[in-house]
Amino acid sequence: MAKLLVFLLALALAAATNAGAVSATAVDEDDLAQRRETMAELVRIFSNPVTAAAADTKTVYRLAAFMKREIGPLGPIVSAIRNMPEDSAADARSKEEASDAAFELVMRHFRQLMPQGPGKTDDL
Repeated sequence: MAKLLVFLLALALAAATNAGAVSATAVDEDDLAQRRETMAELVRIFSNPVTAAAADTKTVYRLAAFMKREIGPLGPIVSAIRNMPEDSAADARSKEEASDAAFELVMRHFRQLMPQGPGKTDDL
């Protein structure tokens, strides 16, 4: 049962990754540049408590909407992981592995949005 769930989750992750790759190729460079700029602003504002406290409500809501939009497609995957059974030690390990894979997928997505671009995240 656990292996089946991991296999299904792997298929879902692959589908999400492929859909992201297809949509990423369809998105023009201006959109990517704008998304990177928004990500840089988000990091700049929320990396310092003083700037986070000084940020106006409209900016905070705009950045929160950006994060929600970026994470949104991964919601079904996270929901599937949350609903995985933990009846045995193997099930628990499978759920942990699936959670780790989903976390890596999220991190890979956000690394691509960092202003320096993908593959240049040594200082993160």
